[in-house]
Amino acid sequence: MRVATRTGGDPHPLFPARLPDIGHGGGCHVAQKGGVAHRLSGQTFRMSSPHAGDRPVLLPSSFAWNTDARLVGEVLETVGSAASCTLDDTRYLQPALTWKIAAELVGDCATTDYHAEHVRALALPVYALNAVWACHAALVQATADGDDGGACLVSLLSDYPDPIHSIDLRSLIDALERVLAVLSLDLPAVRKLVIHLVLNAEVGPEARAACDDVLAAWRRAGVAC
Repeated sequence: MRVATRTGGDPHPLFPARLPDIGHGGGCHVAQKGGVAHRLSGQTFRMSSPHAGDRPVLLPSSFAWNTDARLVGEVLETVGSAASCTLDDTRYLQPALTWKIAAELVGDCATTDYHAEHVRALALPVYALNAVWACHAALVQATADGDDGGACLVSLLSDYPDPIHSIDLRSLIDALERVLAVLSLDLPAVRKLVIHLVLNAEVGPEARAACDDVLAAWRRAGVAC
């Protein structure tokens, strides 16, 4: 297990100087109750209340997941730019601002410092995570036949240039779901490991067990880590 921690006087770019208050209770879950539940790869993920603040999340440093995040961020930014050129917030099923917020969040999650079984901490704005879920819903809706907004989205993405692979809507949704499986993970182990990172503590049995739980949950969702 490798855990990214702060070194020196400056915080890591993905480890902000201030993390949200994570409280002192044991076994608490990250996601707010009462939100909209989603199922990805057989697991349930819950969209948080729009009134919630930042929440701590862990990110993998694997090449595959970060490639997914970078691609998804670029595509969401493309849709946001196209949506900004229209005066119709429904043309691409979500307003331009929603696409751009989601693109910025996902794009900022990607790293080129790849390590297997290496986790990073991020303070995630809940409103931005909910924007990513909204974009996911729009992309899924676009797969339905006869949807005018979806047809515009499909047409836009069919022209998206990729130097290595052609991008079809289904593979894009799959990549986005692997990103969401990480950003929406709701496990007590997440907070345990974030507390470990905040305290910059030595890696002990409890931290190792928490990391193993997080990695196992990611793998069950199809995330390479």
